[in-house]
Amino acid sequence: MSEQLGNETSGTDAGTTTLPAMAGDGWVNCAQGHGHWGRFGAAGLLPVHRGTDGEGYVLLHHRDTGTDHGDTWSLLGGARDSNESAAEAAIREAVEESDFDPARARVERVVRDDHGGWSYDTVIVSVDQRMAVRPVEGESLALAWVPLSEVPDINLHPGFAASWPKVRTALDSVLNGEPFTPGTASTDVTSLPAHPVTGARVIAREALGHGGGITQRELATFDDGTRAVYEEHARTEDVVDRLLDAYVGRAVGSRVPLSHPISPRTVYTDHMPGEPASARHQDLAELADRGAAGTRDGVFLGLHHALTATHGFTIAQLALGEQQSLITVDDGATSRGLLPDPAHPFVTTFFQQAEPHVFSWVDNPVPPGDIEIMRRHLDGLRPLFEHVARPELHDTVMERFGQVAEHATGTGSLLPRPPGHHVALPAPAPERHHPLPPPLGSQERADLLRVGEALLTDNGRINSTPQAKTIAIRAIAERMRSSTPELVLAAMSLNIGNDMADHLGDGSYVLVPHNEQYPSMGADVLHVDELDPGNPRHAPDKAVPMDGPQADTLVRMIAVSELMGSWSYGSNNNVRVLALQQATREEFGLTEVLEWRMDPKTRFAVDLELSYNRDALREFLRTQYEMTQEVLAAHDITEVMSYRAMSWPEGAGQPDWAGLDVGETFEALQRPLASWSADRQIVADWLEQRGGGGVVLADLKPAEDILSIPMTGMGYFGQKEWVTLPGDSLVTLDGVFAAGAAAPAMEQTAASSVALGAPALADAEEAPENAVRDSTAQVPGAPGAQWRPLTITAELDPADPFDSRIARILDGEEEFPNWWPRDDSGYAITKRDLDFLGINPVQVKWLLSGEAPMGMTPELYQGFRTEMLEALEQDGIEASQVDIRLKGTGADFFSGLHKTLPREEDLAAGNPEAVRRLQEWLGSNPDRPVRRPYDLMWRLGADPEPSDFDLDINSTAIVRAAREHWNAHHSDRYPGDFMGGHGYLEKQTVMEAFPALAEWAGRWEMTLGRPMSLGVFESSGPFDATQLGRTLSSHFRATDWIIHSTDSAAAAHRRQGDDTRRSGGPTQSRRPDANAARARSTTTRSRPAPKSGPETSPGAGGGPHHTPPARRRGRGK
Repeated sequence: MSEQLGNETSGTDAGTTTLPAMAGDGWVNCAQGHGHWGRFGAAGLLPVHRGTDGEGYVLLHHRDTGTDHGDTWSLLGGARDSNESAAEAAIREAVEESDFDPARARVERVVRDDHGGWSYDTVIVSVDQRMAVRPVEGESLALAWVPLSEVPDINLHPGFAASWPKVRTALDSVLNGEPFTPGTASTDVTSLPAHPVTGARVIAREALGHGGGITQRELATFDDGTRAVYEEHARTEDVVDRLLDAYVGRAVGSRVPLSHPISPRTVYTDHMPGEPASARHQDLAELADRGAAGTRDGVFLGLHHALTATHGFTIAQLALGEQQSLITVDDGATSRGLLPDPAHPFVTTFFQQAEPHVFSWVDNPVPPGDIEIMRRHLDGLRPLFEHVARPELHDTVMERFGQVAEHATGTGSLLPRPPGHHVALPAPAPERHHPLPPPLGSQERADLLRVGEALLTDNGRINSTPQAKTIAIRAIAERMRSSTPELVLAAMSLNIGNDMADHLGDGSYVLVPHNEQYPSMGADVLHVDELDPGNPRHAPDKAVPMDGPQADTLVRMIAVSELMGSWSYGSNNNVRVLALQQATREEFGLTEVLEWRMDPKTRFAVDLELSYNRDALREFLRTQYEMTQEVLAAHDITEVMSYRAMSWPEGAGQPDWAGLDVGETFEALQRPLASWSADRQIVADWLEQRGGGGVVLADLKPAEDILSIPMTGMGYFGQKEWVTLPGDSLVTLDGVFAAGAAAPAMEQTAASSVALGAPALADAEEAPENAVRDSTAQVPGAPGAQWRPLTITAELDPADPFDSRIARILDGEEEFPNWWPRDDSGYAITKRDLDFLGINPVQVKWLLSGEAPMGMTPELYQGFRTEMLEALEQDGIEASQVDIRLKGTGADFFSGLHKTLPREEDLAAGNPEAVRRLQEWLGSNPDRPVRRPYDLMWRLGADPEPSDFDLDINSTAIVRAAREHWNAHHSDRYPGDFMGGHGYLEKQTVMEAFPALAEWAGRWEMTLGRPMSLGVFESSGPFDATQLGRTLSSHFRATDWIIHSTDSAAAAHRRQGDDTRRSGGPTQSRRPDANAARARSTTTRSRPAPKSGPETSPGAGGGPHHTPPARRRGRGK
């Protein structure tokens, strides 16, 4: 049988995919500490015949003296390829090694000798006579029929000799004509599937512990006597990662079990028994210190985890096998990082922290000969990685292996050595201890202050914050390798949006800087027709054409300026800077840092920011660090005297060192990024002005802990500030300030009053993350529920061909056509689903024909569109200035890639009713979607709201008007909040700046009984993340549900589109266009629902998409 990994739904286009065949030649290591030939196991053929004398005879071959265990007797056979059954492999090998005729053989029995992670299958075949069989030259010395009674007396291969008693028992059963009777399964195990490779059935099961990535884990015993671990993973991608991870480990000699896919989320993993390492050792460090890291198995465990960048691996994921073997037992608690984990004591054989915040590959004890064998094995995995759509991960593994190969210095082969064989490891990097600060008031302190001031001013060349920032911004923008669109996406804010990236290279647009002296402060994106000859800022020598290199440079500088601005606003009080803190932790491998508690909404926003911009943010940080280290080295500075003020609101939690005396030294956890000043007086003055109690910390910081200074990046020149990484040195309590009244002149900025979370101190209580959701969750239809979705009373018309075909499809009388609603796995919506979700089939008809999206009727849809355009007109936005699209389940029925169908265990913790409803819908049927269908979470009672109307309103005119509103009413707020995520306008600003639109949304929420989500973007629409190689993106697509467009040519084309009902179904797979459907009559049998407003024929809109916005009435430019 072949291994499978594919979609577990039936009737889909994708179907079930068989893994590509891989050759079995190669050595592998079992749980018993042995090395074996055959990466996927091995199989041997044992022909048997009962002679006329009643004696049984078996065909054995005398192994050549040049082979492993030469001059012994064993079976014809060899390594099993990944796609072969034991019988197929044994017969193929026998034919390759001799002239044996397989046509005369009948497979009777397969006897498995399982070593844990590797097995040998003896395939017993009966033949009608003792035919003469000759060996192929070079394979064996001879072949002979040996009487069963004489087999124990000849020189047998050790493995064959060990398994002979079990094989002899099976032979006797065959010769006696006894049928094969496998073990009997009890009723409590029959729900587990058969093994996908051997076909063996489960006869016993035992529950096992597991991490959060696995939802079910059991040890299964099969009727062939073997065992495997059944695992159900929470995510399909985790199965793929697990599969690939194991193959990489096997390829480099690690003792790791292979996983065999059953479905997209379930596998059987080879059982490699051993004693839990946690029973003998406290942690990995203790095991490594006792010499395990320097053994053959320890080296290859470290190599495996270095190549896969495994993080979170603990002693709990390791078992101790025979002969000091180390066996990986992945229980789902590990994760994969961007770099190897330098805290993993086995990985440090290959990858270490060379100096603070700098990590590198180091010399290792693997010899070049082993490197070449491993390289061949890893190269052979390329088809597997491509098959599961992860070729880039194979590239990454090979890049890491290239680093290992470059540093391979071993002399003797390690692969064939026993597990406990010891090798010499590189010497660990010596620990460094930095000196403590000199005494307060000493001459040494004064000298260090002068050093710091010389550094900050570049020996007097820099004398102002704008000057320092201009130098830094230009240098960072030039040095960063991130593409300009990637930088724009990372810096979306009041001053930068998607238009700035979308129009680059288009000569019909220009950039007009807001400040001629400091152009990085922002620029307007204008069409050339919008330039005002009377405005000095619009002069030809001031406006920057967007098709020239100067425009790209300016956009990059504006983006860098915005990123630096997030730090200027505060180190922990806006989403972007919290994302920068997390990116710092990842980029520099920081483990011991002060954690930050965030409410669920903030945490979600930070995670979203990182999902879009992690790479750009990390490079932004690394670039500053490299530039800063170059400056420090040029000034010959190895350490800088640094001061930091810390204060706490009255009643807030304080760190455990807050009660120490001045002069005492301690280890203080710090945030990944923190501001320190070169001048103690500045810090002390700040505390006195603030009024609350606080302390001054002092630290003689090593140069390698300085991430940036004002002329290389973040840091406020006016406060002689630099930004640091935590480092590993101690800090000194340099002063304590008692609480007092704040100074009258103390400047109170918005930044000083904003708090997004708090430090995670030991004595502070953690608020439950689900508190908000639990307090508002409602059961759909319950008394007093806020949302009451519209009831659809129309029905399908059996006389209409299209309606009739939909009914036949839902009744199972016709196959699902390719235009039927499906999720990305190919799952097609069924009558069962519609019944559970409470969806009238006529809604599917309206969705397919483009007459109305989910949740409304065609008549309501026309009013919905018309009144929205009227509301925008009242707010000063003309129809020719706006493009409106419907996204989400209302337009596509299924959610996007970012939302998966919940599982029972996901819901079980706090919502047993949701679990009951999910089981009522799907039961134990594996035929289920991967994504969430329309209204699912509402129907389950897992969300307090039904599916919303997710509108993308794309209009530069709207964004410009909102920008005016923001500047007039919110100038004290962090400008990055104006436009976040992938470029959408802050929703509070939308509601405030466009009251008619807000009133329209509220009124239609009442009419339709569903929330309205208004995502406002510039005219270029959401950022196209596919240009950065990402799958998840909300950019304009031809398949979008377009409610209104400024593209008159496209609108005209749509009005001439085919009516899907004429042929009983859509003629193309593209999104049915709503504008085309509006020209068609609706087919209903009951009285339509009342309209929400006057009947108006909506127009198709005005000029081309990229024409300049028309002047807005009542607002001016």
